[in-house]
Amino acid sequence: MEEDNKEICPSEGINHNNINEEQLFALSMLTADSLAKEVFPKIWNDTKSQLKGLSKKELAEEMFHAGASNMLYGYIKLMNELNKKEK
Repeated sequence: MEEDNKEICPSEGINHNNINEEQLFALSMLTADSLAKEVFPKIWNDTKSQLKGLSKKELAEEMFHAGASNMLYGYIKLMNELNKKEK
C-alpha cells in the first residue's frame, strides 16, 4: 500500500497546480482514512463523557462539526505550506 501512495502523491514536485482529479480523489480518501484512524479516537476519548448524553442527531452534528473543523484546518495549513514552498 505504501508504494501505491507514492504514485498517488509523490513526495516531490506535486502542488495544487499540477495535481490531477484522480490524484486529488485518492489523496482525499487517504486523508479521510488517516483522520478516521488517528483523529477520531482522540476526539472520542477527549469528549466521550459529554457525547454519551447527546441524542443521535446532536451526536451526528457534533461529529460532523469536528470533522469539518479538522478538514478546514488541514486544508488551510496545507495551502500555507504550499504557498511558502512556491516563494
